[in-house]
Amino acid sequence: MFRSRVLGSRFLSTPTLDTWRRLLRQDRTPLVNVFKPNELRGTLTPYDLPGAFDAMRTNTTYPILATLYDLCKAMPWITEQGTPGLLRTGEYTKVVDEMDNASEAILTMAEHALHDPANTEDTIATLAMLKIIYAHLINNYCYQPCRHALEQSKDPNRVGRANPVIPAQLAQPRTILCTLFDTEMPLYRWQNYNEYSPANCRVLPKDAPELNQDTVTTMVRGEGSRDEIGFIGNHYVQESRTPKLISACTDLLAACKHHNANGAADAYRTAVEAMRHINEVNKQMPQWCSPRGYNQLRIWIPGPRNHSGHAARDLFPPQGVCFEGSEELGAPEYDMSRGETGAMTTIIKLARTMSLFSYDTQTFGENELTLAQRDFDLRREPAQRMFINRTAARLEEYNALKLAHTHPHVWLQLTRLRAQIIEHNITHYGYSRHYIFENKEASTSALFEATGGTTHQFLPTSALANISQTLLEIRQLKTMATSLDAAEIAELDAIQERLTMLEDVTQKQRDKFVHMEEEQRQHQVEKA
Repeated sequence: MFRSRVLGSRFLSTPTLDTWRRLLRQDRTPLVNVFKPNELRGTLTPYDLPGAFDAMRTNTTYPILATLYDLCKAMPWITEQGTPGLLRTGEYTKVVDEMDNASEAILTMAEHALHDPANTEDTIATLAMLKIIYAHLINNYCYQPCRHALEQSKDPNRVGRANPVIPAQLAQPRTILCTLFDTEMPLYRWQNYNEYSPANCRVLPKDAPELNQDTVTTMVRGEGSRDEIGFIGNHYVQESRTPKLISACTDLLAACKHHNANGAADAYRTAVEAMRHINEVNKQMPQWCSPRGYNQLRIWIPGPRNHSGHAARDLFPPQGVCFEGSEELGAPEYDMSRGETGAMTTIIKLARTMSLFSYDTQTFGENELTLAQRDFDLRREPAQRMFINRTAARLEEYNALKLAHTHPHVWLQLTRLRAQIIEHNITHYGYSRHYIFENKEASTSALFEATGGTTHQFLPTSALANISQTLLEIRQLKTMATSLDAAEIAELDAIQERLTMLEDVTQKQRDKFVHMEEEQRQHQVEKA
């Protein structure tokens, strides 16, 4: 049960701002590295965030932590007990408006952690958990009116307007936490994919022998439904299978640096195994989340489009979302509320980087998704973004593509990895059709403009670009594949056959969307 506590000032004192300025000058690497991909847990943090979350409940040093823990438990539309939470009863906004500003406590913890990071792992984990909590508190604060509007309209395209102003007691702690876990003042403070899913999950019991719907759950929630927990949990299980992908990345860089073809082939082989296991989980998503349940949980997920403007469907004013009190911290007052997409998780972005994919703009053109993907990279967890950028730079420096193209056995393994990435692309697009375009529980026009729309209609084009490039290289590889054995040639043939079939299906889907857009434009012209 949420318990009100003694409240302090919502705004920051001079000593608090002085502490903030000191921290801005410090090396924050120990905090940034909390979410750095690692060979032990892959893209998951090795820090015990669930343990930090539980410890907040009884923390006496910083009473605000217990307040935040209670709020997380009382907040969801549906609580763990199955009762209406603060979001549903309409009390959430009032509770937030009366909250204390935790900025001073956060800055004190950060100074302590950075002074002796080796002996303050618990404090670092608490700060990381707070970063996740404030991301969800802000997200839910903004979208609560939309969820109520959806409850009335039953139409995901009629969700009214969101709260456009985030009060200082949420905005300032979030701005501080985003900066603490970055090397510079971030351009973007909205909830990222890592905070929504991988870093927000826990396993119960902790030593569960298997990760499934009964053992994986979430800590901070919006809808609070079984479908939401399942949707987020499935992504977590995919991320839990990334240690081999990170290990393969490390091995690939070492092999390419020393022009070691056998080492590169082995690294790609390991990456293929990792992606195959990830795809196994990805294909189970319908068992974890139903289309009906997706309708409700989707309202809490910011869409990839910027949805600030004057149009009827724009949820926020043209200038974006106001982060009250941010200027006091030297940060922008407004931010654009845009989410990432499951199609561009760190898993897929890293795998694409390792597989040396390049998008053929001349053939397939730029579209809203390709443009948004560049923006997603800026909104990725900083440590993960830096890891991917470093990998890309090293592979280019070591001329990894030349190494692959001059050694058929490396090229074969590279092709196998690309095939697994394409399988992930196609599976994700399949869910777009299942949950969005063909969702009978939603309106007939359910492109889910609800929270900023979707770029899913451009997924066939992106998949088609990947397929086309891979098929071209398969044909090139076959002309120099004299060193491949019969089994390897047979596997290459099977990949080619599969991708040729997918190319035909995907091209038809792409043509369908082009036709739909043309019809829509024609309708608008006639209407005008």
